[in-house]
Amino acid sequence: MSNKPSTQNNNLKDKPAVLLIHGFSENNQIWQQQLDTLSEQFYVIVPDLPGTGDTPVTTPLSMESMADYVYGLLQSEGIPRATVIGHSMGGYVALALAEKYPALVQGLGLFHSTAAADTEEKKSPPEINKYD
Repeated sequence: MSNKPSTQNNNLKDKPAVLLIHGFSENNQIWQQQLDTLSEQFYVIVPDLPGTGDTPVTTPLSMESMADYVYGLLQSEGIPRATVIGHSMGGYVALALAEKYPALVQGLGLFHSTAAADTEEKKSPPEINKYD
């Protein structure tokens, strides 16, 4: 089992780095199409977050601990700055990464995510209508 991030870079480590962070209940395979395209011009890093793919769960598991995990991967790859893109929960990890390590984040993109904290309604499970 390896926890090395997926990359497809054609020796472009001297090019700008792009970090793609997947969402909840996904793994790095969600980014395959983007990886194929972006890797032509960028050094693309596509990790599996802790508890997904081949990456073991870390404890405590939080947005901040996942940001620390991703930061460690970037450091091990020798990447001082990256444009960070997060999908859904990956956006929350991207925001935690930007807050903890602002010098690392060259640009930030969120989709199907938000910079605002979840409302209580969003945190609550949906109600199920019961028919009598």
